[in-house]
Amino acid sequence: MLPLTRRPPSRIRSFQRGPVPCSLATFMAATPRPWYRSPALWFALPGLIFLLWGWVFSMQRVANLNFEIGGYSGLIQNEGSAAGATWREAPRSHITPARTFDFKLLPRSPRASTEWFPLPYYLSNRTTSSSRPWHQLEIPYWLLVLVYLGVWQLPWLARYHRQRRIARSLAIVPADAMKPADGAGPD
Repeated sequence: MLPLTRRPPSRIRSFQRGPVPCSLATFMAATPRPWYRSPALWFALPGLIFLLWGWVFSMQRVANLNFEIGGYSGLIQNEGSAAGATWREAPRSHITPARTFDFKLLPRSPRASTEWFPLPYYLSNRTTSSSRPWHQLEIPYWLLVLVYLGVWQLPWLARYHRQRRIARSLAIVPADAMKPADGAGPD
């Protein structure tokens, strides 16, 4: 059996005689672990379960959080397979430092939409001359789950590219293939 060796980097190849031995530990560090042993899986899985639970929960109940902070009043809502936020700016003359919070959990109306894949939207009356402009943003759960899964893949992609780079730098070859050609390199 031929010993495991690796090619030296090209910029220092002329200063070394023959192949550089590769230890078993270095070789084993470049072999990938199974997907189920990845920390990226176990750290991100609770977030995915929470998003899926929120999606199913929003189809059965309505959760509202009303708040007023300073000059803003708002509503964060979980209803109809979408997470939404609505906020209003108070007129400059009515700004108060009061803070109030109100949480409500209500059953969903039987006449409410049962659409599982609604489109995202943003509404605002800021362009009109209103005394109290408001904004409404709703992001459906299917889009939140897709974005979360995409961000979840980033650590795995980074690890994959890192392992490919390590494997390329190790370039396992037989020891006979590393003998310098005649006249190449110092004697």
